[in-house]
Amino acid sequence: MAGLLLVLLVVASGCQRGEQDLRGVVQLAAHERGEPAQRAISLLARAGPAALPAIEAGLHAAPPHGRRNLVVALRRLGLIEAVPLLGHLAAFDDDPVVRTEARFTLGIWVAAGGRRGRAAAAALQKADEVQGSEATG
Repeated sequence: MAGLLLVLLVVASGCQRGEQDLRGVVQLAAHERGEPAQRAISLLARAGPAALPAIEAGLHAAPPHGRRNLVVALRRLGLIEAVPLLGHLAAFDDDPVVRTEARFTLGIWVAAGGRRGRAAAAALQKADEVQGSEATG
């Protein structure tokens, strides 16, 4: 618990938001639940595009609830650069809740339109094709 508080205090205080700090926040989002996870997600969203590589790396080792939390962080970031990652999760993640969360995020972005929406639509189409081919094959 002390480690959790230390990481949150360092990042929230506006100290250097280097890659190491972001990895620590990603670990909190990936392994905690409830309020600590929500705080970590908010910190990642405020970090902006710099958080994307750390989130992507964190997805590889996170348990299902943590991957879901990281998808929420990607949604809050709202970056078009996250679309391929979300599409991959929507198509291939082992956990159906994570796949659903990724699809939900892409669907929101499709509805919003623009470049990100068009990219999200293409990612959803590919995910649908993958899921369809796995169901028949």
